[in-house]
Formats: sequence, C-alpha cells, structure tokens
Amino acid sequence: MPRASTTGRYACGSGNDRWIQRRHLLHEEREFFIRKAIGWVLREVSKKRPELTYEFLRKRKGRVSRLSLQEGAKYLPAPQRNALGLRSRG
Repeated sequence: MPRASTTGRYACGSGNDRWIQRRHLLHEEREFFIRKAIGWVLREVSKKRPELTYEFLRKRKGRVSRLSLQEGAKYLPAPQRNALGLRSRG
C-alpha cells in the first residue's frame, strides 16, 4: 500500500511540495519497490523543482537509500549531483 500512495499522489498532481515534505516518513524504507518509487517521484519533481529535490536529498543523504538518491538526482545539474557524491551524467 505505501508504494501505491507514493506514486498515486504524484500521478494525481497532489501538491509536490507537500509530498516531498512528507516523504521523510519513508526515506529509510528498505523495500526495493518503495525505494524505487520514492526515487521516481523525486526524479519527476526535480524536472520542475530541482532546488526542492536537491535540498531534500542533501539533508537526508546519509539516510535515504542509494537507489532513491540515484533516481532522485538523475536530472539534477552536475554540480548538485557532485555535491551529493554522484557522478555526473555523461
């Protein structure tokens, strides 16, 4: 059920800012598909709100799963990806 609510709220366009603020409840989740869904939503939000996504990931870098971090930062600018300890997309 958490995966459905994670992707469903984004798909319905239900307040991305509010979604990001509440995802802290799941950022330490270890179930693969939930981590993937969190990363997917962060990636989509980053296309329109890269600063919001970057700040979310920066503040939780040590706690968010590597999968969510990589997916969420996929479209961030190279300096932000580098600051998160990720390689720039080439």
